[in-house]
Order: sequence, then structure tokens, then C-alpha cells
Amino acid sequence: MTALSTLPSWAWLPALTAAVLVFLAAIVRGYSAFGFSLLAITALSLVYPPAEIIPSIFLLEIAASLHLLPGLLRDIRDIHWRSVGLLLAGTTVGTPLGVALLTSLPAPPMKLALAAFVLISTALLWHGFALARMPSRTATVAIGAAAGAANGAFGIG
Repeated sequence: MTALSTLPSWAWLPALTAAVLVFLAAIVRGYSAFGFSLLAITALSLVYPPAEIIPSIFLLEIAASLHLLPGLLRDIRDIHWRSVGLLLAGTTVGTPLGVALLTSLPAPPMKLALAAFVLISTALLWHGFALARMPSRTATVAIGAAAGAANGAFGIG
């Protein structure tokens, strides 16, 4: 028996790390009401390939958001349905494109693209980016397509 064979197996370490990272992202979501997918996917991509983590984090995000449904139904008259329809049309086109990227590209380029997406999004939010007026129909569809592609590729719309 060698000295190395008596050392404990560290095979559980990535799973434990992932559980801690998801827990911390959930705490942030609990306090801020957003950011779970962004934090969990970005952190977990350091441990696992994006294609392995995005579907499960996407499902966790849906489960964590179900409690918002009663409020949505209460305020349904306040929804700008024309914009929702245009966004949905764009998302319907963009999501499959993003999923195709996620499933066809190797993990290292996807990790770089994810990092760039998060950095650019963070910089825009930090500098207070906001649209000055309601976008046109074409712009709304394009925004929906971009959000769908980002959601399909990175799990972050």
C-alpha cells in the first residue's frame, strides 16, 4: 500500500463546489429578486462545461419564479401585449439559434463568450443603460431575438 492510496478521494469536490455556488446564487436571488441564473451559470462554468449546467439552472430559475404567477395574473391588464407578442416572435427565432451554438461549440469558446456576455451586460447595467423611448416593432423583435439567443446559448436572457 502506497501513501497515495490512503488519501481520501476528491471526486466529490466539484459537486460540493457546485452545490455551494448554487446556494450562494440562490441567496442573492432571495435578497435582490434577480440574478440567480447569471451568478450560478457564470460560477459553475468555472467547474463544468456550459452545456452541462445551463439546462438544470434554467429549470431551477423557472421553479424559483413560479411564485410570481399570481401577481402576474392580478396585474394582467397592465401588460403591453403588443410588445410581448413581438418579443415572443423574436425569442422564438433566437432561442433555437442560441441552443444550436451551445450544443455545437466546444466548451472553451462558450466559456469565453459567456464571460464576454456577462462583462458587457454588467458594464451596461453599471452605467445605467436604458432605452430613452419605446423601441420600434423591428427593434422589439430584434431585442427578443437577441434575448432568445442569449438565453439559449448562456441561459441568461
